[in-house]
Amino acid sequence: MRLNIGDLHSSPAWRIMKPIQRGAYIELFTLCFGAGGKLPNDPEQLRLMSGMTVKEWRKYGGLVLAQFEPHTDGDGTLTQSRVVKELIAIAEKGDKARASASARWTHSPDANAYRTQSEGNARQKTIDRRQKTDRIPPTPKGALDYSLPLDLMADPKLVEAWGRWNTHLAEKKVRRTQSAISGQINKLRQLGALAVSTIDNSIAGNYQGLWEPKQQFGGNSQSTPQQTSRVPRQAPRLQ
Repeated sequence: MRLNIGDLHSSPAWRIMKPIQRGAYIELFTLCFGAGGKLPNDPEQLRLMSGMTVKEWRKYGGLVLAQFEPHTDGDGTLTQSRVVKELIAIAEKGDKARASASARWTHSPDANAYRTQSEGNARQKTIDRRQKTDRIPPTPKGALDYSLPLDLMADPKLVEAWGRWNTHLAEKKVRRTQSAISGQINKLRQLGALAVSTIDNSIAGNYQGLWEPKQQFGGNSQSTPQQTSRVPRQAPRLQ
């Protein structure tokens, strides 16, 4: 439903209202419209709905409250004549539109076919809109998929570390294949609790691969993936 409040300024009360009263009046007017033309006949509830403070309501609320009258249903609620007028106009417009559509369907020789097609199109549009909203967008063709599987995404620290790792490699301009990305993800799953510390160690070491902290290489404890070169204790003598 659409509410037209453009003619409120033409009322005599509007001309003598202060800005704070006009704001409260519009607020209650809109709420009354949204509730089908009814407001609670409780000054405190109306004050809260209007947004006024207790002091403001005591000083300015009387003129605002005077714009509403008891509802003709006799259920103890309040209404507003302009709201009722708007609701009646909207209802009449809806009735005319339904009557016009009914007449158009009735007099058409292919009424049933048109109706079926129209309803089918409407249903399909609704389905397409829901699918577009709910589904996860597919990865564009040719683009790499860096997303973690659901079981690994359950760890927020790992998700954050994986993002830093991808940023690190991007800054190094390292080109990875989809197979390489999948292999790194599988390695993180195998590392378990060491996954985050492995990523941190690899970033700190400026590596292009994932290396665990103090990983063993050639029997010695090393923090880098480089092998320790063996130097002979004594150079052989020339004969």
